[in-house]
Formats: sequence, structure tokens, C-alpha cells
Amino acid sequence: QGYDDEDDLTVAAFEAFFRRYRKFYMEVTRQRAGFVPSEVEQLKAVYDKYDVDGNGLLDSGEMRALIAELVPEAVVSEQGKSDVLALLPKRIQAGRGSDNFSFEHFLQFLRRLIDLRDERDIIKEADVVKECSYSPEEVEGLRGIFSSHLNYAGELEFAELLRLVGRIVDVTREEAELLLGVLRELHPEGRPVARF
Repeated sequence: QGYDDEDDLTVAAFEAFFRRYRKFYMEVTRQRAGFVPSEVEQLKAVYDKYDVDGNGLLDSGEMRALIAELVPEAVVSEQGKSDVLALLPKRIQAGRGSDNFSFEHFLQFLRRLIDLRDERDIIKEADVVKECSYSPEEVEGLRGIFSSHLNYAGELEFAELLRLVGRIVDVTREEAELLLGVLRELHPEGRPVARF
């Protein structure tokens, strides 16, 4: 219902509206596991690609293949494998019950996996900031630039990084190959992507 000049919006009415809106928003955010709508859209497209039988659920094999695409380090490193096992529901770890993942369960699982990875990245970031003597303003500026170009997995792909650097300086083929090598060297699994 709209309000015109003759209607008074009371503080109590506003507070009631805000409580209902907050409850609604929290539920939507929970369902999306904190991902923004555009990320949910991208993740749903990837999810559907792996839902081979089209039943809206991923079995354990489909889920493994999906995680391998979205978070490769989660399936190739011992730490990554350990993280995945720790985050799987106990019934699946024990081999009991259904091992199917709905899209909502997948989002929740992926959020926990990404959060765990991000916790480790924060520790590494603090070490780099200290080593490079960056000021807090410099870190926030770099984070802003970096964050606006991430993919749905929270990574900056090589091609996008090259475009960003190319806006500032001309990058030769040799420099691009050097940058590609540095990315692979720094990434735990040798992938040509960067995380802040």
C-alpha cells in the first residue's frame, strides 16, 4: 500500500514492515547461501549441466565432477580432499542414506567450501601485506579493483587479469607468458587464476 501526504507512517508501522522485510531477506539470503542473484544464476547453469538425468538432484559422481570444475583444488590436493570430506553431511561420509544434492544443498556446501578457502587466503594475504609493506588504503584499493572482476568461484581468470593490466600498460606476449607462469607457480594446484 502506498502513502500520500495525508497518510502518516508511524514508527511502529515502519518497524513492523522492517522486521517482516528483514525476515524475508534473511530467508532469501540463506536459500542463496550468501551468493548474489547473478552468481546463483551462473551456478545454477553449471549445476544443471552436471545434472545429467535432469532430476534436479546431483548424485555423488555428478557432485564430484561439479566440484572439480568449480573448485579444482578441492579434489586434487590432500588438504582439499580433506576439506570436502569434512563438509559433506555425515550420512554421506558413512555411506548411509541418499547421497543426492539439491541445488540449495549444493549452494550451502559450496559456500562452506569457499569460506574455508577464503579463511586460509586471509592468513596468506596478511603475510603478503606485511612483506610488501602495503598500507591499508592500498590493500583496499587493490581489493576493490580485483573484486569487481571475479568469477563465480571468487577467482580472477588469467584473461581478465591480462585485460586489467592492459588498461594500465601495454603487455607484450613475453610478459603475458611470464605472468601466466607466475600465476601457475603461485596457485596451489598450478592453475592460471588468482585469488586476492
